[in-house]
Amino acid sequence: MFLPSPTRTLITALACAFCFQTASAEEPDRTQAVNGNLHTIIAPTYNGAGGNTSFIRFFNSSTGNSSTFSITVVGSPSSNTYGTGTLQVPANASFQRSLTEILTLTNSGPLTGGDTNYSVYVRNSDGGAAFQHVIYNNINGFFEDVTVCQFFSGAQHNRVVPLVANMHTSRLSGYPSEIAIHNYTNALRSYVASVFDSLDGKFLGNVPVIAGANTTVRLTSTQIEQTLNFTPSPTQFHVNVKLGDAGSELNLTALISHLVLNTAFSAPPTLNMTQLCRLKP
Repeated sequence: MFLPSPTRTLITALACAFCFQTASAEEPDRTQAVNGNLHTIIAPTYNGAGGNTSFIRFFNSSTGNSSTFSITVVGSPSSNTYGTGTLQVPANASFQRSLTEILTLTNSGPLTGGDTNYSVYVRNSDGGAAFQHVIYNNINGFFEDVTVCQFFSGAQHNRVVPLVANMHTSRLSGYPSEIAIHNYTNALRSYVASVFDSLDGKFLGNVPVIAGANTTVRLTSTQIEQTLNFTPSPTQFHVNVKLGDAGSELNLTALISHLVLNTAFSAPPTLNMTQLCRLKP
C-alpha cells in the first residue's frame, strides 16, 4: 500500500469504460487545447467516484540535483486548461500526490462545462524523471498500479527499470513489499540494492544481493531494515531502491519486480507495483 502524502491510505484498481465522441461541424475551435506531444500524459484519472482515487508518484532518480515537474491539469472532453503548477523533488526521492492535492497545487477548480474527467499533463527535461499512477479504493481497500507508458524515439527507457519506487517499510506491516530479482545469466551474480528515503532522498545504505544462475531472489522490506539496522520513523512509509551490478544501476543483468501483499482481504492478493515510466524529454 502506499499513503497519500503525507497521510496514510492505500491504493486500488478500477476497470474503466471509455466513451468516444464525434466532433460535429458546429463544434467551436478549441484555442486552449494543450499540445500533448510536448508532455507526458496521465489519463484517465479518478477523483473519488465509486471510492476510487488517483495517486501520482513523481520520481527523481538522479543522484545529485533536485528536479522540477511542471504540471498542467486539462479537462475532458473540453480540452480546457484548469490550472498549472510545479513540484520540486529532491534527488533519489519520490513525492506521492493525490489528484485532489494536484488540483490544489495547480489552482484547478471543479469540473465545469460538461467535463467529466481531469487529465494530468507533465513536463520535465531531466533524464532521471519518472512517474507512477496508482489508484486506491477507500471502500474496499484495494489498490493497483495503472501506469501507462508512452514510448518515444531515442529514450533510454531502461534507465528506470532498476528503480523500485515507494517500497513499503515495516510501518505498513499490513501491506508488505518485496523485490523479486531474477538473474537470467548463466553465472552467479552479485548485486547491490541502494536504499533511499522516498521523502527526502536521503541515502540509507547498501544491501548486497547474491543470486545464482537463472535464480530468483526475494528481498523483503524486513530484510532491508535488518541489514541496514534501520528502524523507520512513524512517517517513513516508503523507500526507493536502486539495483545494479557492482553498484551501477545502469549495468543490471536481472529482471526486477516490485510486489505487494494486500492483507486487507481474506485471500490476500499479491499486487504488481513494478511499472513506472520515463517522462518525455
